[in-house]
Amino acid sequence: MKVNLPETALVKNKEVANHSQADKLEKVCRRFEALLVERLLEAMDRTTFRSAETAATELYRDMYYMELARLVSENFQLGIAEKIYQQLQEQKLMLPGGDKG
Repeated sequence: MKVNLPETALVKNKEVANHSQADKLEKVCRRFEALLVERLLEAMDRTTFRSAETAATELYRDMYYMELARLVSENFQLGIAEKIYQQLQEQKLMLPGGDKG
């Protein structure tokens, strides 16, 4: 049995799918920005002198930097995620079969 949906329903579903893809892309860009911030924090941390540390202390610091980087990426406008998102959206439009509107 074939069901014919009104064209508006099909367009709406496609818009939801595209919106969902845009949300996913934005989330990935934010995660990438957080990764860059995390690497920056780790690089800055390597410049400090520390006496002997346990593996637990090192693990805790890594988790702290990971969470701090995520919070910085979510709550402050660094602009890295936005630029990456913008570039990827422009490339998507330039691909054959990319959205034209």
